[in-house]
Amino acid sequence: MRTSLLQNDFKIHQGGKSRITVGTPLIQQHLTICDAYRSSTFLEILHVDQQVVLTKNKPLKYKECQEFMLPLMEGDRLDFKADGRDIGTFHATSMPKSSASLLLITRHREGSSRTLAFESHAFADVKNPQIAVVDAYSGNETRSVNIIENSEAVVSGQTPLMEALRFNSVVAVPSGRYNIALLGAEALANMTTMPLLAESRAKLVIMRVGGRTHQGVAFPQELVIYPKNSAVDRGISMVCVMVVALFFFAAPL
Repeated sequence: MRTSLLQNDFKIHQGGKSRITVGTPLIQQHLTICDAYRSSTFLEILHVDQQVVLTKNKPLKYKECQEFMLPLMEGDRLDFKADGRDIGTFHATSMPKSSASLLLITRHREGSSRTLAFESHAFADVKNPQIAVVDAYSGNETRSVNIIENSEAVVSGQTPLMEALRFNSVVAVPSGRYNIALLGAEALANMTTMPLLAESRAKLVIMRVGGRTHQGVAFPQELVIYPKNSAVDRGISMVCVMVVALFFFAAPL
């Protein structure tokens, strides 16, 4: 075997409120928010303490991610609404001591058709591209997300290396391009892949979304990759290193 992937697990908090652990007030944080909440309605996000509607000009759609630069202080709250109705509040209890790249993902709370659960992550400050792999799917299909070596980088006669990425984990890879596939029991010959460009210091998100019908609308199982990038013109070898990064949640208030 030429290489392997080393990954970290993270915990999922199923409450409608959550805390992100990070201590210096008024530091601008780079926050990416991704919507895996199955709904045909859009999410509105209010920074309660700053009284700023983050999504004022562009509400967050299902399967969409948006990036924000904003100050997050201990005790700050982000309120989430759908059709004017409160569906969840995210609480910040302590922030990184310097500016950092943070990830927040909204999804359905288990056992609730309307309340949000949150999944969050603080990316490490490393040169390698980092990929957060999140399972926000609610259904009965068992599938795995697989990362596939760029075929142009493979020595003639060898099969491109393919490895499964563990859900709810983070991994760092060398800069370059990959293919990503969602595989079940079907033959590999029939798989559909999505390109993934991993540039130096990039923070990438792969989400499996969909599942049960919500408000009469069916949401099929599918992959979402953020950001959407075109392929690069160089090959890479599949050598991955572990990211020492923290996924964190606290009990609801």
